[in-house]
Formats: sequence, C-alpha cells, structure tokens
Amino acid sequence: MKIGIFIPNLLMAKRFEDRVFAPKELALAVADELVNRGHEIYLYAPQHTQTKAHLVSFTTPLETNDFPSQKDLMKQDLVRNNLTYSRDQNEYEAFFTSATVADANNRNLDILHNYLDMFGHYFAPFAKMPTLFTIHDPVFDLSLIESLRYSIFKDHHYMAISNCQKEAYIRAFRLSSVSTVHHGVNVSHFLFSENSDEYLCSIGRYLPTKGIDDALNVSLQLKKKIIISSGANFKESQYYKTKIEPFTNSPLVNEIDFLQPLQRNKTLAGAKAFMFPIKWEEAFGMVMIESMACGTPVIAYARGSVPEVIKDGETGFIVNSSDTDIRGDWIVKKTGLDGFREAVERIYSLSNEDYIKMRKQCRLHVENNFTVKKMAENYEKMYGHILK
Repeated sequence: MKIGIFIPNLLMAKRFEDRVFAPKELALAVADELVNRGHEIYLYAPQHTQTKAHLVSFTTPLETNDFPSQKDLMKQDLVRNNLTYSRDQNEYEAFFTSATVADANNRNLDILHNYLDMFGHYFAPFAKMPTLFTIHDPVFDLSLIESLRYSIFKDHHYMAISNCQKEAYIRAFRLSSVSTVHHGVNVSHFLFSENSDEYLCSIGRYLPTKGIDDALNVSLQLKKKIIISSGANFKESQYYKTKIEPFTNSPLVNEIDFLQPLQRNKTLAGAKAFMFPIKWEEAFGMVMIESMACGTPVIAYARGSVPEVIKDGETGFIVNSSDTDIRGDWIVKKTGLDGFREAVERIYSLSNEDYIKMRKQCRLHVENNFTVKKMAENYEKMYGHILK
C-alpha cells in the first residue's frame, strides 16, 4: 500500500523537542515498522525528522518563531503568550494539512492517516483517498468545540487507542466507523532489569488529572523515596505551586528535569514501582507500558484504559478510585489513597523471588501485547478494511 502518515502539530517542530508529545514518537515508530513490512510510506513531518519512510516536508517560519496576533497585543503577557501559541498552532495545522492533502493527491496515495485528529476533518473531503483519524483524548464535555467537531464528522474513519475510549466516543457521538489499536513500544529500546532500587516513581505532565500529588502524599506517608519529573512548562501552574512544589524540599522527594529517552528508561528501570494515580479517563497512558517494558510494576487507579493495560496482581495493582466508583473486583479492596497505600505496601512486602517474577511478567506482558510490531500489524489490517 501507498500510505501517508502525518501529525499536523506545531509540537513536531525542533524547537519543542523538550516537550512531552507522545503522538510524535508513536507515529514515527509506526511509519518505520510499516516500511519494514514492505509498504510505501510517506511521512509528512518537519525537515529534521529521522525516519525510514519517504520524508515530505513543508517549510514555514512558524516552526522556528512565534508570531503574535494584532488582536492580542494589548492583552497581559501571560494571556498573550498563551494565545500566541494557540493561534500559531491553528495556523500551522491548517497550512500543514492542506499541503499534505494536496501532495497526497498528486502521489495517488491509497490512504492518508492523520495521527492527531483536529482540523484535518475539514480538509478530508478534498482528499482523493480515505482519511483515517487517530483519537488521542477522552470524551470532553459535550458543550465544548472538540465535541462539536466529532458531532459534525461522526461518519469519518476513526482509530481509538483503547476499548474504553472507543466505547465512550460511540456512546457520545454515535461514530459509524471506529476500531481500536493499542499503542506499542519498541521493547529493545527499554532497559530491562530483574532488580530495582527502593524508590518509587511518578513522571508525567504536572496537571491535576495526572494525580502526581496523590503519588507524593502516599510516598511521604509511607516514608518511601520518590522521583518525579515533568516538562518545565508545567511549573508555572497553580496546581504545581500549591500541590507539588511544597513537597520538593523533602529529602524523600527527588524532582528531576524533563527526561530524555535514555534517562527516562534508566529511571523507570530502577524504580520499585511506578505510580499512576490518574483522576481522569486516561485514553491510554504510554508511561504504563514504558514502565512495564523496563520490568517495573505499575500501581494505578481503575480509570480509563488502566484495566486494559495492567494485569492486576501480575504486572502491578489496580485500585478503585473511590467507594462510589467501583470498576472491578481487584486484589486491593480499599479505595482511593488508602487503597493506593496498600498497593504500594504490597509491592514492598513481596519476597525477592516473587518481586523478580512480577518484573519478568511485566516485560513479557508488553512483549506479547504492546509492541510497535503488533501496533503496525493492526494498523495494516485497519487500512485494508477501510480500502475494501
């Protein structure tokens, strides 16, 4: 097949390479694996992008500079800066998507895969081939513009990244064509270790929905060391200043800067357990499979995709987030922070033999279910189904 893959997002630009943007690495991995499988792949991305596919780039000054809008110049600095990024992102997406569709038409591609579905819906009617859109977010409030977009384009082809996400979108918008392909990692890129140090770990964006404040609370109550990390851009928020920063002076808390892949993998591999106390319907959660690929068990609230990714008692522990939100009969019967504490204590109380067994099961679980190869195979089937 002749396949076009693109992510029309400004975060693909080199100047944002220190920002957390999971779709980027996923799309690049899928493109390379599809090339390995013999397909003719055209990756639409900035010039610096490393790929086995045919790289097609479109140059724009937006990749290297901010361009404020005349409409925002009189606003306060913080508001103006946020609006500048938002407006530039929208401008970039419209430019990049229109150029991609035009180039795909000229090359007579069989299918076009937009790995981040936003404005691309408005350009899809101009493509001579079917367009597939990957959904990355949970269902938002139906009064928001993101929800309006799905209501308008409910007949487009969609790919969900978890079954819980797929079911939620079908319920909310009655999508007519949506399948599930779980994310995957290149397992060889992750250091596996049978043993660990004694610290806990919780990395991700400093947002209330990620629940890193819960991870801090539990680790400090149990007097366990913890490593936390996020992108620097999240340290300006009120959430960070009130819920995270006050704890960073504790000798038990080690806050480190944004982790590049090698350092991230070493940090995950060395952790006794990874803490994932999410407070929203996480559509997938890449860090769960990254952690398990290193052999590190995951403790998480039973929200979003968590029950699809973690095997309770085998690759970590799943905890119901509250007494009023029971989503399974898990090994840990307590809920919320009490349940999370118990799950952490269970990890530390395992014998060395049982703990090594759990770490091996973590790695095997990823190898069997969440690899780039498996992800690409499922995409391949999906492309074929759409083309039929």
